[in-house]
Amino acid sequence: MANYVFSGHDKFHCRQYWLKKGYDFVKSGKWFSDNDAVVELGVGKNMVGAIYHWMKAFGLITSDRELTELSDFLLDEENGADPYLENIASIWLLHYHLIASNYASLYHIIFNEIKGDRVTFNEDHIFKKIESHLKTSPKNFSIQTIINDIDVFRRNYIRPTKVSQVEDDLSSILIDLHIIDEIPVSKMESRKYKIENASRPAIPKELILYGILNQLRDNQLISFEEIANGELGVGRIFALTPNSLVDKIKELEHETGEIVYASDGGIQTISLQDVSLRDKKLEVLQPIYR
Repeated sequence: MANYVFSGHDKFHCRQYWLKKGYDFVKSGKWFSDNDAVVELGVGKNMVGAIYHWMKAFGLITSDRELTELSDFLLDEENGADPYLENIASIWLLHYHLIASNYASLYHIIFNEIKGDRVTFNEDHIFKKIESHLKTSPKNFSIQTIINDIDVFRRNYIRPTKVSQVEDDLSSILIDLHIIDEIPVSKMESRKYKIENASRPAIPKELILYGILNQLRDNQLISFEEIANGELGVGRIFALTPNSLVDKIKELEHETGEIVYASDGGIQTISLQDVSLRDKKLEVLQPIYR
């Protein structure tokens, strides 16, 4: 039975500076349950818990209180590729790990399941999908908990329109991705969203390779269909059109030679030239930051 998580953020979306702040805090040998965590992090008590939640959700810390390779790669002050997350590719990378880590269950469900069924969906669709999952879960979650989680999801990704929300919600780390749109509805209708596939030129080809390497696991060959539409496939997580995904894969083939794209009888496959790349996935991202 899956261990679903629909809480932990205390209704706070992830602010732009929280991940770096949390990384430096843990790097200094401290932890979120320390008595002086509020003072050291410079935020309220509930926000301390929220920073911990988002560090876990983005795959930056483990359950054993350890910083991950990803967090060191990105956020280390001296050697990190992008400590202050100024490169949009870093935000796409964090988005990828938010879905792939499956710690914050709602994000995994929306991008891997609901998006696979439909381009547009409303909050009723989300509730029904979560309800089907919770039938096999040992945990019970209140309706209000799910409502709060969906609201935080919306504020993480969608640029606010009301003047009263702008200052707070523009601090969200993910809104510049423009991957989710909110569709206007009447006051009587449930909120509606759209995740439409697009070419997304801001996503570098190296990030596509990184996702493919994560999906390959112990294999050396993978179908294009799995990359485009499979669970944890970069096509699905990044909402890419099939043509744009093929273009990025062909760029990788021609410029790096690290993968080979083949199409035979309508069956498209991608094979890995160097198996050792699977053990040094973060290294393939280095060209993004040179």
